[in-house]
Amino acid sequence: MSLTVAAVPLPGSPDITRNASRIRAALAEVAARRARLAVFPEGALSGYAKADLGTPEVWAGYDFALHDRELASIAAACRELGVYAALGGVRRVGGRPPLNAVYVLSDRGEPVAVYGKRRLSHTELEGWYTPGRAPAVVRIDGWRFGIAVCIEVQFHELFAAYESMGVDGVLFPSAGFGPSFSTSLQAHAGLCGLWIAAAAPMAAGVAGPDGSWMAFGDAPCAVSLDRGDPRFHVALELARPWRREARKGDIYRVG
Repeated sequence: MSLTVAAVPLPGSPDITRNASRIRAALAEVAARRARLAVFPEGALSGYAKADLGTPEVWAGYDFALHDRELASIAAACRELGVYAALGGVRRVGGRPPLNAVYVLSDRGEPVAVYGKRRLSHTELEGWYTPGRAPAVVRIDGWRFGIAVCIEVQFHELFAAYESMGVDGVLFPSAGFGPSFSTSLQAHAGLCGLWIAAAAPMAAGVAGPDGSWMAFGDAPCAVSLDRGDPRFHVALELARPWRREARKGDIYRVG
């Protein structure tokens, strides 16, 4: 079974209501293109750190209640449109700074996963966010996806761990997308045999399990993922199983 995934570039802002309106409009656009899953950038709902919000002191007066109401409005749009969404926001964690979170909302309008970014930068640790503690895997129409965020692109072990969990791909919301991100994501996709759907404010794309970009640009793209696609026979049917056996080491034991 194939799955159509959309990656949506969307500029962030400190205006939660405006951000939510943009997300709902984009969901309607990609649903019209038969997407089952839409991936949005890091902080798409909440705004991202100093790029959108100024200083960490913003959390003292941040309208978390409005954030959660608008998240519910996006979930309602997912239910109405019959589409899943993965989008960046924040999640309160007691008296500490919030998680830099990725929410996955189902086509029934229900939250099915919340991932907290684990590998925070020095700046993010200076009062902006609290690090997450665990990976997250979501199931959509028989497909399994892990989640990684922005600077986590620098940690191949996160992507390799998802490969070992048997996922098909990784959802990658980001607040930026420099040249090294593109190269790194292609490498992770090819080395792990994963689809990677990446979305940043000014660029978005989907990489195939052979490490090539199936689509990439500054506009929303929708790509059909198909495990039976002959372009990915080597990556999925030969290379990925071989790596699994090679890591066990049995194939190299003589006698």
